[in-house]
Amino acid sequence: MKNLSIIILLLVMQNFLQAQQMLPFSENNKWGFRDASGTILIQPIYSYATPFDNGLAAVKFNSGKFGAIDKAGKTIFELRGNYTGISAFHDGFTVAYTIKKVFIIDRSGKIVNDFSAPLIQNAKHLGEGIIGIAGISNYWAYFTFKGAALTKFAFNTPSPFKHGKTIVYDRYNPVGGLMDTKGRFTINVVNKDFKESVQPGQYLYKRNEYPGKYNVVDETGKLMLQTDYSILKPTAGRELFYSETSNPEQKFQLTGLLDQSYNKLTAEIFPIWNTVYEQEKIIVTINKIRYLFDATGKPETIDGSYEYAVADLLLPVDTLNARPAHTWEQIDQLLLKSAAKGYEPAKKRIESIASIPFYHQKLTSLRVKSGSKDLDSMEVLAKKGDTAAMLKIAIAYLSGTGRHKDSALAISWLEKTITKKSSHAAKLLSAVYINSMRPELALKTVVAFRHDSICASLFARLSNAGAMDYFKGYYYDSIAIGLKDRYAKALEFYTYASAAGNKDAVYVLALKQFNANEETDAIKKLTENASAQHLKSIEFLYYYYLGLKGGSITEKNKQAYSMNATHYLNQLTNHPDATEKMLALANRNAKKDQGDMTGLIVGTVIGVPNAAGIKKVITSTSLTGFYTNDGIYYSAKARNAPAAYKGYVVLAGESDLAFRKTCGSCNGHKTVNKQVKSGSFVTKDVTYKTGSTISGDKKITTYTEHNTFKTISDQCDRCNGRGYTY
Repeated sequence: MKNLSIIILLLVMQNFLQAQQMLPFSENNKWGFRDASGTILIQPIYSYATPFDNGLAAVKFNSGKFGAIDKAGKTIFELRGNYTGISAFHDGFTVAYTIKKVFIIDRSGKIVNDFSAPLIQNAKHLGEGIIGIAGISNYWAYFTFKGAALTKFAFNTPSPFKHGKTIVYDRYNPVGGLMDTKGRFTINVVNKDFKESVQPGQYLYKRNEYPGKYNVVDETGKLMLQTDYSILKPTAGRELFYSETSNPEQKFQLTGLLDQSYNKLTAEIFPIWNTVYEQEKIIVTINKIRYLFDATGKPETIDGSYEYAVADLLLPVDTLNARPAHTWEQIDQLLLKSAAKGYEPAKKRIESIASIPFYHQKLTSLRVKSGSKDLDSMEVLAKKGDTAAMLKIAIAYLSGTGRHKDSALAISWLEKTITKKSSHAAKLLSAVYINSMRPELALKTVVAFRHDSICASLFARLSNAGAMDYFKGYYYDSIAIGLKDRYAKALEFYTYASAAGNKDAVYVLALKQFNANEETDAIKKLTENASAQHLKSIEFLYYYYLGLKGGSITEKNKQAYSMNATHYLNQLTNHPDATEKMLALANRNAKKDQGDMTGLIVGTVIGVPNAAGIKKVITSTSLTGFYTNDGIYYSAKARNAPAAYKGYVVLAGESDLAFRKTCGSCNGHKTVNKQVKSGSFVTKDVTYKTGSTISGDKKITTYTEHNTFKTISDQCDRCNGRGYTY
C-alpha cells in the first residue's frame, strides 16, 4: 500500500512538472529554467539551453557535449562526438550539426538521418520534415530530412512550419510570403512586416500606404480584415498585442491586448519594451519590479502601483522633453486610475505637478480642475441668459477646459445659445453634427444664418450637391478612428458625392489618386475643379506647378509650369474665400521663386541687342520670366532661369504707346456689362420615395437656394480696365 502511495505521488509530481511553465534564462553565462513568476526550477548549470518542447529541452553540458533533459532536470541522452551546436526540439526531433554535416536526432538520442551541407553556421528543425540551415553568409536555405535542397541560401531567420507552410523573407527583396514544404511560394507580399496571426490560416501584414495599418489575409492572399491598428503583434498564446497609435520614441509606446477574434481585452497599458508573454502570462518589468497579468490581461496587482509605474515611465524628466498628445492622454488616465485606487504616490504626484502651468496644458484632468472655478461664475451668468457666457460654457464642455468633455451638455448649451441669434454657436453645433455623421442636422442648424459671414461658407458647402455624402466620407476618413473598414466606407461616400458633382469630394479623391502615384488623372481632376473656382484645388495646383507638391520641373516643361503657377497664383489672389495666411504663404513662395524681376511688368519696353535693336513690349509675366508681343519667352533672374536678363535690355522710360491695340472685348470703354447675384432665398422641399423602407415610404427633405440677378457695369477682365491690349 505504501509503494502504491509513492507511485501515485510520483505520477502527480510528473504531471505537475509537465504542466509547469519552464522558461530558459541566463545567469553568469550559465543557463537554467524558471517559471513565469521568476522562481528557479532548474539551477543555471548548463552552457546552453533551448525552450522545452513536449517535455524535452536540448542543452549543452559542462563537459562540452550536447544532449537533452526532461523537466525534472534528468539527463535523457548525451551525444557522443564533437558537434558545433544543437537546436530546440520540434515535433519530437532535434538537429545537431558540425560545420559540414547535419544530424537529425529523435527523443531517445538516436540519429535517424544525416546529410552534408556547405559550411554550416546554424541549423534548426522547423517541423513537418523540414530543416533550415544557415550558410557562411548567415542566410538560410531549406532542406528536407533526406537532405534535398528546397531553396538557395537566400532567406532571413526561418520560422517553424505550420499546416504545411512557413513565413519566409527574401534577402534580395523586401518580400514576405508563405512557402510550402515543396519550396513553392503561395503568397508574395511586398512588405517587411508580414507575420502569422493567432488564427490558423490567417496572416498579418502592414499596409504600405499611409497610415500603415494592418490587414489580415488568408493563405491565398485574399483580404479578410482591414484594421486600424498600427501595431499588431501575436503573442505566444491565443492573444495579440495591439496599438491604434504610433510613438516615434518606441520606449514610450504602449500596447493593449486583443483576443483571437481581434476584440479588445484591455486598453493600451503595456510598455512595448518592458513586456513579454511567456507561458500564458504577461510579464511587465519596470524599475526591476515584475508585474504579472494572466492571458486575458487581468492583473495580479490591483493596488494602483502598476498604473503609477507606467505613468511614471511615460512622464518626461523635464518640461523640455516632448511627448505626443495621445501619450499625455495615457499618462493622465493612468495617474487618475492609480489615485482612484488609493495609491498614495499617485495622489502626491498629481498634487506636485498641479502647480506647474506646463502640465495644465498637457493633462486634461488638471486643465479641468484649474478652470472649473472661473467657469462656475461663468455658468451663473449663462443660466441668466448671457450669450457670451453660454457660448463659453458650451465650448468648455466641447474642449474639456474647465469641464470634463460632454457632447450632450455641449449640444444643449449650443442650442440655447442659438436661440440668442449666435452664428458662432450655429457653426460650432454644425461641426459637432458633422463630426457625428449627421450633416443633414448641420445644414438645418445653419440655414437661418446662411447670410452671416461666419456661417455663409459652411452653408454653401453643406448645400452643394453631394454634400451629405461628402461629409459622411469625411467622418469615416478623419474621425471614425477604430471602426473596421472605415477607409473603404470613406471612399464609398466620397465616390457617391463625386458622382453628384461635389467639388470637395473630387478634390479628396484626386489627392488619394495623387498619393497612389496616379498623378495624371489626379491633376486632370484638380484642374477641372480649379476651373470651377474650388479654392483648395487652386492652391494645390499652384504649389504643384511651383514644384513644391510633387510636380517635377524640367527644362522641357519649365516654361509651361511657370505660366501655370502664375495663372493659379492669380486665381488664388482673386478668390473671395482665400485667407490672409494662405495668400501670405503663396506670395512668399512666389517671391522665393521669382528672384529679381525689378521693372518687369506688363507694358515694359525692351530691346533685343542681337536682333538689330528690335523693340518689343512685355505682354504677360510668369514666375521665371515673361512673354512679349510676338510670343517669345524670356527668362528673368529666377531660381530656375539659366541667366539674368539674358538676351534683352530694359528700355527704362520708353513709352509702350506704339504697341497698344484697342481691346476687342470692351472696345476701349474699359468696362463691360455683367450679371451678378443680387440676392437669394432658400426653399424647403419634402418628397416621399415609395416603398424605400421596410415600414413604408421614405421621407426626403431637400433645401434649394434660389438666386436673383441684375446687370451692372464692371471692369473689363481682358484688358484689366486699361481699354487696350498689346
